Amino acid sequence: MIGLFVFLAGLNGFALVAFAAYSAHGGGGAGLPDPAMFGIAWQIHAVHTCVMVALGMCRRPNIWLFAAYWLILAGTFFFSGSLYGLGLGWWLNSSIITPFGGLMMIAGWFCLIISGLYRLSYTARSHKLDE
Repeated sequence: MIGLFVFLAGLNGFALVAFAAYSAHGGGGAGLPDPAMFGIAWQIHAVHTCVMVALGMCRRPNIWLFAAYWLILAGTFFFSGSLYGLGLGWWLNSSIITPFGGLMMIAGWFCLIISGLYRLSYTARSHKLDE
């Protein structure tokens, strides 16, 4: 599963750089219908791609970490993807897609919090057994 996570994070990073390059060189700021929206999309995309790499490299993952990874991946796709679409002028209104992606990313971060708490309780229990 770790290989899949790292592969998808790499694919996500590849898409990020391709969109950023298109914005800077291909479409240019003046060539995009909404360059500000496009900029927000790739900034959010960049942060969450880094998180996906980190999650993919975690040792001893638990179910909450898996859930965090998949929610962040899907949320990035919907949130940043819809903003890329707006920035490129592919559609005028993303209606429910953007907030749905945002909620998925928030849920992913919440799952990461739970994963950390689970790991803390696991570490505390294992230290008590060592005494």
